[in-house]
Amino acid sequence: GKVDRKALGRLQLAEEAAGAARREHVAPGGPVELRLQAIWERILGRSGIGVTDDFFELGGQSFDAIRIFALIKEDFGTRFTLSDLWRARTIRELAAGIAGGAPAGGERRVVPIDLRGAGEPLFLVHPAGGSVMAYTRLGRLIDRPLYGIQASTAADDASRRDIVALAGSYVEELCALQERGPYSLGGWSSGAMIAFEMAAQLEAAGEPVAQVFILDGPAPVRHGDLSDERLLLWFLDDLALGLPVERLKGETFTGRPLGEQLRRAAEILGTDLDLEPLLANFQIFRDLIAAGSRYEPGVISAGLTVVRVENDVVDEFSTHPARGESDWGWRRLTRGPVRTVRVAGTHHSFLLAPLVDGWCALLEAAEPAAVGRT
Repeated sequence: GKVDRKALGRLQLAEEAAGAARREHVAPGGPVELRLQAIWERILGRSGIGVTDDFFELGGQSFDAIRIFALIKEDFGTRFTLSDLWRARTIRELAAGIAGGAPAGGERRVVPIDLRGAGEPLFLVHPAGGSVMAYTRLGRLIDRPLYGIQASTAADDASRRDIVALAGSYVEELCALQERGPYSLGGWSSGAMIAFEMAAQLEAAGEPVAQVFILDGPAPVRHGDLSDERLLLWFLDDLALGLPVERLKGETFTGRPLGEQLRRAAEILGTDLDLEPLLANFQIFRDLIAAGSRYEPGVISAGLTVVRVENDVVDEFSTHPARGESDWGWRRLTRGPVRTVRVAGTHHSFLLAPLVDGWCALLEAAEPAAVGRT
């Protein structure tokens, strides 16, 4: 009979959690590991963390990592980026990076999320915030290797200001891992637009694209510049930290430096969270939103699977001209088949347990035509 991959995925996650609980606790072996342990326990809000415990198994998220890296830079002078976390997921590995003076290998944009599955690899592009940590659970559930494509945190990365240039740089790194098609691509939110442009460039180069997975993101449309106030509200809302961002409406941020905008936002929101470590991500967010507003998509041949949430009340997409269309305007941008699927949750919660378990098998289909049309 057919293998229930979702059930196996849930069993795997339960076994991993149990294994993590049984894993031998390894205490810090020196002052660097001891300080890192204190940082992790403070940020993750738990005690008894061992130096070989995995960041993701401990429930770490991108905001946690950014705060941890800010404290590491303050204490040790070593700068880590989110891409380093895929190679240094434990205190011991981070300590080795500090001892070496810098993380080995430099910043990578295509990172392995989980390569244990069978079948052809899937490449998921980051949303506007630049991180691919939202795909961590997906990687452990689906039966295919999963790579994430994350944004560079370099302040001078001009490619972020142009979707075509950005997608081109990603295609170059993608082809270094998978030389020939067919390729399977996708992305959440603004990442869907970037994945679409990557598919267009691959097809233009004569490479086949199996399909593009659109994870709750509308088709790109040109629009004017957005105010600092709206960009800040959207960015903080995308963090999904439960902050009362509606309090920011009516406040003026235009003309203030970005760091000052974040500090003032924290004051208004009444949070003790230090938002300044998010400065680089805020700049990435602003660059990508601006680039998306100028992007003019073409038409591709690959099929699309459009995953939309039932509770689609995100302010960022509330005025999209195709909001009332089931496929959110994507059907006009492909000559291939289009499948639209509604899933439970919000723009942020549908990628989290337990909701993601209910629809993740969609990402294992070879092409939209193989799973039908709705």
